[in-house]
Formats: sequence, structure tokens, C-alpha cells
Amino acid sequence: MNDKERAQESARKVTVALHTRDHADRLRRLLKHEGVSADLVAARLSHKLTDHPIEVRVNEDDIPAVLRIIENIEIFPLYDEATEADITEDREENDSVERQMSRTTRRVGLRRKTVINRRSQEKTILVPVDFSEYSFTAARLAFDMASGHGASIVLLYAYVAPSRTDSFSITPDSGFLDIGAEEVAMEIDKVAKRKMEDFSERIKEYIKTGVIPAVKFTTEVYEGLAEEVILEYARNVSPMLIVMGTRGADKKESDMIGSVTAEVLDSCRSVAFTVPESMRLPIPKEGMRQVAFFANLDNDDFSVLDKVHELFPTSPFHINLVYAGRKKGRAEGNDREMEMLLDYCKVHYPGYMFDAKTVSGVGDIEDFEKMQQERPMEMIIIPNKRKNALARLFNPGLAHRLLFHCDIPMLAVPV
Repeated sequence: MNDKERAQESARKVTVALHTRDHADRLRRLLKHEGVSADLVAARLSHKLTDHPIEVRVNEDDIPAVLRIIENIEIFPLYDEATEADITEDREENDSVERQMSRTTRRVGLRRKTVINRRSQEKTILVPVDFSEYSFTAARLAFDMASGHGASIVLLYAYVAPSRTDSFSITPDSGFLDIGAEEVAMEIDKVAKRKMEDFSERIKEYIKTGVIPAVKFTTEVYEGLAEEVILEYARNVSPMLIVMGTRGADKKESDMIGSVTAEVLDSCRSVAFTVPESMRLPIPKEGMRQVAFFANLDNDDFSVLDKVHELFPTSPFHINLVYAGRKKGRAEGNDREMEMLLDYCKVHYPGYMFDAKTVSGVGDIEDFEKMQQERPMEMIIIPNKRKNALARLFNPGLAHRLLFHCDIPMLAVPV
């Protein structure tokens, strides 16, 4: 086949839908909005028809992307002018109400009732993002998990704006003087929403090409400190899982105070899954993956294992049970409890492999580093007990400590 024939072949048109004029035109505009050119051609199926159906035709090369768009129309909505006007009016009304609310309530409370009503009957995975590459990696993993659980995705972004009652001054060289904080806050809000739209469009492009599974997702942008917004949102929506991207261990060390992910791990009562930026996707479907489970040797271990099995029912996990407690003088008793836990796991979770690990007891981080040298782990599971603010400050939880020393995924299950 020469170049001319190849060009003619790629330009061949194929009918992907047959609609009335109005529906065909809406589909054509939707495809155009998503970067796909489409033609409308009258289909003369019968001379008795006064209003002939319309064929929607696209280039043959565009068919895979077109089918993903048509089959997942809720992910690629096209609003006509009337609908867009209604949305704009609603936003303006919400903004007016928002300005009358207190700063704390405004962060999530504005649409609290709507969000709860909309998602009360569906599974939701919450993905806080900051538009970085590691948050995009976390989003990709969240979409894979949502696809397997029939869940929807919420992409959440929080930003901090100056107080609307303050003034904001810029040096004369910048060209702006005495800009009010209200205007600055509005501009920051616009930028935040525009970044979220760009992030959303990137997700859609990956869905159209089949890299990311087609999962329904929504976006939320709120003003407030990121960790506070995430925690309040999670309290009101109760997601089945929170997936958060993290930086590399070398970079996290310089950001140990004020880490958003660490704050969420310490305080959240939802299951959290941290995804390091070094993680490579897609995850291989075959091959046993080594998992470290830091057990407490109490009833909490059973509920955590149930949650793990619920989230990863078919994953080829080789789970290494590691005792993370410090019951001094009870070495023999601890060994017996570990054996009982191991026997329980083998009976109730036959799809996984289990081993019990004996560690030196020097310290959790040292124990884990020693384990990594002997048999590298690919995932950590931790029963995450909540502590008060003072305790977290002087003695942070195991999930918090491991977050800053590990570059592997970690599942923290609140107990």
C-alpha cells in the first residue's frame, strides 16, 4: 500500500450512530468538543419517511475513542447554551450564599447536603490532588480500583486565599496597587477551577485512549487548608477509600512538618491508600506481590484483614504478618498469638499466602528496613489507631512514621 492509498484508507468514514437531526447534531458537537471530527449525512432508509434519520460518521481511525465517548456519555457531557446558563446562574447564587457563611463552614458546607444526597447510595473513592505528577499517578490507580468496585471518583482540590476582609497591595513595579482581597480571592478561585478543568481534560484523554478505565468522576474545588478540607469532606461523604499521592522519601524528609498526607493519616477515619511518585503503572496482573502487614495481635487485625480482602479480593498477595507492638516480657505469648493469627488467615483468606515474620524489636523503622533487605516489600498494611493531637505531636503513629521513610504504597485502615 502506497502513501496515497494509506491516506485514503485512514480518511475513510464510518457510521457510528443513527439519530434524529437534533440528537445527531448534539453528538456531533460533543465529539467536536472532545477533538473528534464528525459529519452528518441523511440516511434515506425509506421514501415514506418525511424526516430522514441522520448518520453520524467519523474517521475509521477515531472509532476506538468515539466508542469510549459514546459508551460513557456521563463522563463526556455536553451542555447546551441554556444548560450552561443555568449552571452559571447556580454558581453565582452559590457564591453569593458562600460569602455570607463563616470561613470554616464555607470550606465544605456549601454543598454538603447536595453531595451527601447524591452519593449516599454509591461507592466513592476520594482523590485529593494538587495537579502534580504524583497526584496524577494516584488518580490513575484510583480509577483502576474504582473500575473493579463499580465506584465513582471525586477529584478534590483545596486552595488558600487571603481573607476577604483584608486589603492586598502589590509594588508599583507590578502595575497593580491596593487590590482588594475579594478580587484576589476571586482570581485565585478562577485559577484553581481552571487547573482542575485541565486536570479533568487530561483524565478524559487517557480514558479515550483506553489507558484509564472509563469511570464516572466529578471534581470539587474548595477554599481552605488542604488537610482540613479533605478531613471534613471525608466526614460528610464517608468514601470507601481515600487515595493520595506522595513524594519520594528524599523529598518528604524536607517536608515532615505540615505534610497534608501525614495529617490525613493521623486524623481520618476513612481507609487511606498512599501512592508514591515512584510507583509505575499499570501494575502487573501476574506474579505474587510481597505485602507487610503490621499486626497488633488483637481483634483489630481481623477487621483490617476483612477490609484488605474487600478492596483487593483477587490480588496475588503474599502477606507477611509482622508484630508491631511492644508487649515486653511476653515473647512466648506473642509467638502463640501470632501462630493463632496465621492459622486464622490461612483458613479465612485462601486466596492469599501468609507468613509470620520475626523481627528484632529494635524499632518499627529499623524492623522494616531489615525486612526490606531480606525480602523487599511492595506494599504496607497498617491498622491505624487514632491519637489525640498532643500524642501525635510527640509520638506519631506508625503510618505517619513509615510515610516519611518508604517509597512503596501503604494502606492505612482506621481501627
